Amino acid sequence: MNEKVQLTQKGYEKLKKDLQKLTVKRDELKGIVEEMRARGDVSENEGYTLSLEQYQVNEKRIADIQVILDTADIVNDSKGGDSGVVELGAEVEVDVDGSKVVYFIVGESESDPLNNKITLKSPIGMAIAGKKAGAKVVVELPRKKLEYKILSVK
Repeated sequence: MNEKVQLTQKGYEKLKKDLQKLTVKRDELKGIVEEMRARGDVSENEGYTLSLEQYQVNEKRIADIQVILDTADIVNDSKGGDSGVVELGAEVEVDVDGSKVVYFIVGESESDPLNNKITLKSPIGMAIAGKKAGAKVVVELPRKKLEYKILSVK
């Protein structure tokens, strides 16, 4: 049995769009595989091998997304932080060493640290989870500790 995956509504919608794109790509890749197969001996046909690998990667991603969508527990991200505490769907502004940073708390399959989309299982997420504006937390990194002050939770 598959475990429930928590997603924000935006993350759910993005995965649905990704699935649609991959489904269209499936037909394109299938056509390329068939074209390469028609060129003769597949044992020495690099085009066939590469196109088949691309097709298989695409199929795996389709299956993975379908499982996520089928088992998703959707959290209304427009209400994230309504309780005033850091939770899934919240937008959290913090001060770290004098710099303000805004984090978006998202489900694991939505994580994108380069765009400040973090999960509650990330080091920062674990430190700020359940906290309210005004709270100070220490995040231990491999080489140093950073103090975060939560400025706002929306």
